[in-house]
Amino acid sequence: MKPCLVCGSKDKRFMFIGKDRLHAIQGNFKVVKCRKCGLIMLDPQPSMQELSKYYPTKYHAYAHYDTGSKKESFAIFLYKLFFGNGNPLLKLAFLPFKHLLRGTKIIPGGKILDVGCGNGAFLYKMQVAGMDTYGVELSADGAKEAQRLGLKVKCGTLEQQKYPANFFDVITLNHVLEHVAEPVKTLKELRRILKPYGTIIIAVPNSRSLAAKLFGRYWASLEIPRHLTIHNPNTMQMAARKAGLMVRGVRYISFPSSFQASIMYVLHPRAKTPLENNWVNKSKLLYWLLLPLVYIVDILHIGDVIEVTMKR
Repeated sequence: MKPCLVCGSKDKRFMFIGKDRLHAIQGNFKVVKCRKCGLIMLDPQPSMQELSKYYPTKYHAYAHYDTGSKKESFAIFLYKLFFGNGNPLLKLAFLPFKHLLRGTKIIPGGKILDVGCGNGAFLYKMQVAGMDTYGVELSADGAKEAQRLGLKVKCGTLEQQKYPANFFDVITLNHVLEHVAEPVKTLKELRRILKPYGTIIIAVPNSRSLAAKLFGRYWASLEIPRHLTIHNPNTMQMAARKAGLMVRGVRYISFPSSFQASIMYVLHPRAKTPLENNWVNKSKLLYWLLLPLVYIVDILHIGDVIEVTMKR
């Protein structure tokens, strides 16, 4: 049995046999939980070659990005407002929308790296906001879409890029760390390439969320087998310490869509085709009914996602 990828303990308990519910690609995977730190992981862990078929070309992160839409223009306005030097009164007026944004830090001319940047949508916003943007994406399809936007995006793993030490002001990983085989090793590389007073912002699913407890094996954020690990605030603290980093803040983020997907999986536990067009997933009424709940769970620190800010 493989030791825990964060604390190294071999004391793990079997949870269940999971499968790919998002794309309905066949395969069974054993899910275990570390008794010491609470990390949830696949054991044995699939190889990169095995996992490749679970990242189809239609994977949402690689989709075509429309830079000219009103929605994107509004998003860029919000990022500049909340993470640049925005007007305090405007910040107050638009505060309900901050929940929709990824955490970042806008430094005019500063270097930002987005690891697992997908189609480059976030990096494009940071470029418009005045930052010197860099990205790395494992998927050739995703990297190609990002490069189409004129972004400095390389295809491959983070370690393969061999970025200089003390190079970046800001590094972001949005739903990426749960996909990597060795999270502590990745954090050590992030520390090496981060400037001494730089900031790392990492968002991962939260295994201590209300949704995780309610839905169990049907919790959408498990996303088996693409998610090799599922963290909690404790495992992120431990992993950061092992990598020589300090956690400076934790933000909780939830969206109705995650609850909708989980409900859909509960209603269709044996589905053999993708459920993306299922009425539960598409229901705007259900979305708005669930919206108050996501604000409540985040306030109570049992939100679906934790966004962790780290420093050297």
